[in-house]
Amino acid sequence: MRLYSVQALPAWEAAKTRGYLTGNHDHQNFDDWPGFARAYQYMCDHMAKTLPHYSGDFPVWAWTVDPRTRGPIEINTYGDAEGYVLLTLEVPDDRFVLSSLDGYHAILNGWYLSRTEAEDEAMHANGRTPSPEEVEASWARIFDLHPTSDDEIAWRGAYDAADVQACIDRVYLHEVISIEIIVFDEADNTVKEPLP
Repeated sequence: MRLYSVQALPAWEAAKTRGYLTGNHDHQNFDDWPGFARAYQYMCDHMAKTLPHYSGDFPVWAWTVDPRTRGPIEINTYGDAEGYVLLTLEVPDDRFVLSSLDGYHAILNGWYLSRTEAEDEAMHANGRTPSPEEVEASWARIFDLHPTSDDEIAWRGAYDAADVQACIDRVYLHEVISIEIIVFDEADNTVKEPLP
C-alpha cells in the first residue's frame, strides 16, 4: 500500500545506517503527555495481536493520503531536529494497521469512544462514569473505519481517507519510493527539492 510519513531528518539518517526506519521511544514526550504512553502501548499491543511478524518496535506513523493534500502538515517537532523529510512508501499490508486519527484522540485522552450520540448520552447519564474496562473496550472502534449506521455517521462522521493513519512495523529502505525535504513555515508548510 502507498503510505506517507513525515520524519525528523536525524531519524532518516539513522534509518539509512540501520537499514530500516522504526519508532523511537527517546523522541516521545511521555513525561509531558502521560496519555501518549498509554496510547502508544495500546497501539503496540494491537499490532502484536494482528501483525504476523511484529518486531515489538514502536510504530512508524504514516498517512494513507499525501499529507500535503490535508492542508498544513502537522507533526510533533523534535526540538533540535535539523529538518524533516516526507517519505513516500510502499509497504506490504501485513506490516501495518490502519486506524482513525480522530478516534485515536479518545485513547490519548482516556475517553470512552462512543459510536453514536445516544450511546454517549446513555454512557454518561445521571453522572455515570464509564468503567476503565468499558473505556478500553471502546477504543477498538478506532480500527472500524467505515461507520455502519446513519446515527454513527452523524456522530463520528463519514469515512474520510484523510483521517486514516497507518502504524507501520518498520519501514525498510527498499520500501521508500521518494524522499523530500520539508521546510516548515509558521503560516504554511512547503516542500523543497527531493534529496539526492
